[in-house]
Amino acid sequence: MKILASCHDLGGANQLLYSTLSTNTHYLLTGPAMQVAVNLNLSNMLAATDLDLSQFELVIVGSNKDFQLSDELLKNAKSLGIKTVGYLDHWVNYGTRWSTLPDIIIVTDVFAFIKGFFVFGLRVRLHQNLYLKYLRNNFIKNKLRLDFTQALFIVQPFKNGYTHECGFNICVCKYVHRFLEKKRVNRILIRDHATTNSDNCLSSLKGKYSNVTFSKSDWTHPLEEDIFQSEFIIGHDTYALYIAKKLGKRVRTMSRRRAWISPVYKSI
Repeated sequence: MKILASCHDLGGANQLLYSTLSTNTHYLLTGPAMQVAVNLNLSNMLAATDLDLSQFELVIVGSNKDFQLSDELLKNAKSLGIKTVGYLDHWVNYGTRWSTLPDIIIVTDVFAFIKGFFVFGLRVRLHQNLYLKYLRNNFIKNKLRLDFTQALFIVQPFKNGYTHECGFNICVCKYVHRFLEKKRVNRILIRDHATTNSDNCLSSLKGKYSNVTFSKSDWTHPLEEDIFQSEFIIGHDTYALYIAKKLGKRVRTMSRRRAWISPVYKSI
């Protein structure tokens, strides 16, 4: 069977790409998914200009926040009568994840399966999370390397954009201050989203906490490496927190749950 896989957003990319590593799959990727492919040294990469969709018997796509190339491919595959599969990596906005629904929707946790069943019905399937399996196998090796206490803050964009305004909910500083009032750590790593820039936050925090080493990461760096080297993982209600909790990390959230069927974390 000739398979085409396409995705854009990072969460969907991790789910889809790790699940197809051992298959004969061709990839057409955009955005953050391209970086995951680079980290995995994936072969069989295609460009949109080289694509003849009719050659494929199965099209697999991730789910995205906004309309992307993978959504266009899904729509075209459905019109050609090609079997389609979609990977769902979260618990929110199910109704807008795809304008055209895949024939089969794969989820990898019970929360998504329960909610997916109510929204999408019998097309939902619960599969093993091969991304998480890979991380667990590697976490055992990396766990022995820790020689300091580090907290990872995962930054997410807000509706009106990200900017440094300490004390408000539109930058990470407020939550770092709150965390350091309760916990003592040697290092804090701030991980930027593709659409955020926390440079001003980092500069402000360095000036206020001389006993803490601050550093920065971003979406181009493998998420698992930032998680592996940190004891505490702090972020908004994202899939990264779910992965960190499954790896036994001490997880705290900076926001309320956005879905009533979703994992629960302690607030910061």
